[in-house]
Amino acid sequence: MKNLFVIALFLLVASTDAMAQEQTLFNRSRSAGFFVSPLLEFSSFDNDEVRGSSGLGIALVVDDFFIGGYGLAAVDIDALIEDQSERVEIDLAHTGLWLGYTYPSRSLAHLFTSVKGGWGLVNTSFDATGIERADRVFVLTPELGVEINLFRWLRLAATGGYRVVNGVTSDISGISNSDLNGFTGGLTLRIGSFGRSWRNCD
Repeated sequence: MKNLFVIALFLLVASTDAMAQEQTLFNRSRSAGFFVSPLLEFSSFDNDEVRGSSGLGIALVVDDFFIGGYGLAAVDIDALIEDQSERVEIDLAHTGLWLGYTYPSRSLAHLFTSVKGGWGLVNTSFDATGIERADRVFVLTPELGVEINLFRWLRLAATGGYRVVNGVTSDISGISNSDLNGFTGGLTLRIGSFGRSWRNCD
């Protein structure tokens, strides 16, 4: 999560600098803004029960695009490793870059698509032995869905996607990448300013 706050600070400084200059990406765009976003993601482990992940995203908006950072964590996923007949608790946390596109963003309901990519950790704890393991992983999650403008400052998106995890070492943790790969469902609540026109501020 520390990396997420660093990204947020960088984006805030960048947006302030952009406002102070005459020739910038923001001045050439029709509109720009900034938002924070509570995130909720649902997925399954090895096609088992659906589990939830929660986190936070922060991003800059330029026209219909946004770029920022995110952090997500799923804790205490209780699953059965069939080949070992052993219960294991899994914690998955990752943070990184968040890119998105919405169109037409000013319509009541519109397309919402994004991709999250970043590094994280998979921690496993075996019930029988009490042994804990950790793997550093890379996680990529593209998603597609519909977003609704609830208020001028509040938007809600429902999406479906697919999570790809790479870096899990089976002989160490007892699980594999394929156990964590799978389809996801998400709810994204975006709170902020989405359409302030820089040209009108001249």
